[in-house]
Amino acid sequence: TRVRSSAASDVYKRQGSGVDMDNEARVAQSAAVAKVAAKQLKPSPDVGQLTDSISATVPANTTLMNIACQAPTANRAAAYANAVAAAYLSTRHDDAVKSLSGQLAALRSKVASILPGVIKANGQVSPPTKGTTPNATAITHQLESKAATNELNGLLSRVDSLTPELASLQAQNS
Repeated sequence: TRVRSSAASDVYKRQGSGVDMDNEARVAQSAAVAKVAAKQLKPSPDVGQLTDSISATVPANTTLMNIACQAPTANRAAAYANAVAAAYLSTRHDDAVKSLSGQLAALRSKVASILPGVIKANGQVSPPTKGTTPNATAITHQLESKAATNELNGLLSRVDSLTPELASLQAQNS
């Protein structure tokens, strides 16, 4: 007898970004997720058979996913579904950590590459003396300094916003 059991999971959703839940359902049914789930189960099922037994559905207009698995018994089906749900969340969590880590590394690299130029541009700006009008070169230096500083501030702001988000994700794994 084949029994179907379901486990519903909230999906990690980053602020400000939409989640394609149909794609998330495909991820939950993937061999990569089944491989992680199989390691959690004792006895460990064949990954191919576990992959074939997974069904992930998404109720309309929600960020919830129902994960169901077929197995010879209700208890085994429930264990499979729960393991797949946990493996899916773990996989998506790890993906989010990798993505944020990569974004932060790229931003920090960009900061390091433009910082010398910002310092140089700011060093070329000298305050006008009283009663004189700045010449074209001085105005150009001021504009370059301001543009470079604005770019740097934008990058640092992004680093500042992603750093606690990454720390929060990493703390969830502990």
